Amino acid sequence: MSSLDLMERRVFYAGQDILKEGSPGRELFIIESGHVEIWKKAPQGKLVLERLGPKRVFGELGLIDDTGRSNNITAISDCVCRVIVGDDFKRRLLNTDPLVRALMRVMVESMRSLDGRIVEMVKKNGALPPDLPPPAAPPAAKPDPNKK
Repeated sequence: MSSLDLMERRVFYAGQDILKEGSPGRELFIIESGHVEIWKKAPQGKLVLERLGPKRVFGELGLIDDTGRSNNITAISDCVCRVIVGDDFKRRLLNTDPLVRALMRVMVESMRSLDGRIVEMVKKNGALPPDLPPPAAPPAAKPDPNKK
């Protein structure tokens, strides 16, 4: 049995908010099926930063640096996620090499800094810079062969 099998499984439905910007970072999510959208509120409305699908992870930054969520996450299709609770993640992290932990913190700081710069660009220009590609669309849903 893998450690993934021991994690709680949660279901989220299309349109359901999973995480809210600013809320405490207490869990990490691994997408098993479905897709989510990472977004921020912007002056001109919803700014979609990225779309994630199966095997992708979200919610990790707040667990590494003990800060609030930096973005909103919404299910854009029905999703099943495995969840790692913060205490379990931190216990695993403490068992890693100190150099690896230090590198993770640096990477998180860089990601948060970049996130802040994107927000500032949007506030200044009213949109993402033209050379920044839009987030990829999730793949089209496959028809269920069992449905008639």
